[in-house]
Amino acid sequence: MKNTIIKIGLFLLIFCIAGQGCEKEEIFDPSIIGEWQYFKRIGGFTGISYPPEEEITTSEFTQDSILIKKKNNEVFFVSKFRFSSDTLISYGTCDQPIKEIIEISNDTLILQLSGNYLFFYYKRIKH
Repeated sequence: MKNTIIKIGLFLLIFCIAGQGCEKEEIFDPSIIGEWQYFKRIGGFTGISYPPEEEITTSEFTQDSILIKKKNNEVFFVSKFRFSSDTLISYGTCDQPIKEIIEISNDTLILQLSGNYLFFYYKRIKH
């Protein structure tokens, strides 16, 4: 009985140690640094939708890994951010991770909430 417990314990220990080596490497993409303005959403029931003209929503990514979101120049969200492969991770209420698949191309930032079929498009407005 004692040998079985030791074998199971060793197996779990090896499994945990091996799993640490498989973690996705964090890759910082410096092209995200700057300020981005939200201009459309694709997906969901509405297909393509645009924000009202009087509403300007921006996301600013700083060199020290801070994400600042503003609506009409009023801050409504501030968080540290990091990358894990192609995923941007910021932290919401109670430090719950918010994971978004990220793509940057030709001064356009596309964020897709992980596990969701909504794509949020941003254009670069400041480097």
